[in-house]
Amino acid sequence: SVMIRIDKKRHGLSYVELWFPNGEWKEIKCDMVRLHCLPEDENGNLELQHTLWTDLSKSEEELKQNIVSKTFKYDIRRSERDNITIRHFTSQYVLAHEEILQQFAKCYHEMYAEKNLDITLDVAAVKSCAQNGFLTMSVVYYEEEPIVFHSYLCDESVVILWHSCSNFRSEKDMMNIIGRANKRLHWEDWMYFKKLGISTYDWGGVFAYNSDNGIDKFKEAFGGVPHDYYHTPPRGKSLIGKAALAVYNLHPAAKKL
Repeated sequence: SVMIRIDKKRHGLSYVELWFPNGEWKEIKCDMVRLHCLPEDENGNLELQHTLWTDLSKSEEELKQNIVSKTFKYDIRRSERDNITIRHFTSQYVLAHEEILQQFAKCYHEMYAEKNLDITLDVAAVKSCAQNGFLTMSVVYYEEEPIVFHSYLCDESVVILWHSCSNFRSEKDMMNIIGRANKRLHWEDWMYFKKLGISTYDWGGVFAYNSDNGIDKFKEAFGGVPHDYYHTPPRGKSLIGKAALAVYNLHPAAKKL
């Protein structure tokens, strides 16, 4: 896998996140770094991450059979009659069409606001991912209004689900259309990435296998195979980065990095 890179700013410091890091990460100039998707925990202090993998090298028929939930299979088929449009956007396209990111950020914030959570999309991180060429977005439109967004971290063999958000609507019919559209979009994403020759679809993490968590159950219904790997906590690389982390570790209540 290629080393996926996202550049962030945290309290004025440069903070780099890397997926599938290779030896070159040590040469990167930044204040802090965080490594994701390490195959093993060498020194016993890494964070274990559970996820699910779907094998996109399987045939379309096998992938259909893999979906555990009959309801999901029905909803995906039923969605074909919902008069929706599905579009996939490359990094370059997203950078050239600012309104896609604005609509995505609005939908993301509103979805959490509905749950009384003040969570916003890190638009700068999404932009950085696109600038580095690792972003793919997929969007469902209904009557030209975007109703579901997925974003992915992509290299030539693996895609990782990064964000997923849907419009909240109180009308029952519309809620059903959006629910079906989200499931259908996962299927269409599989087909899109499969055509690009990508073999592994990573569901972006689960809290636990066979858990009662709604999001985990949703992901498991698609029949992925459990897969584990590790992340490092943020590490200081420059003197100022190391000092900032030392302060942060003394005061863990400080704003999360």
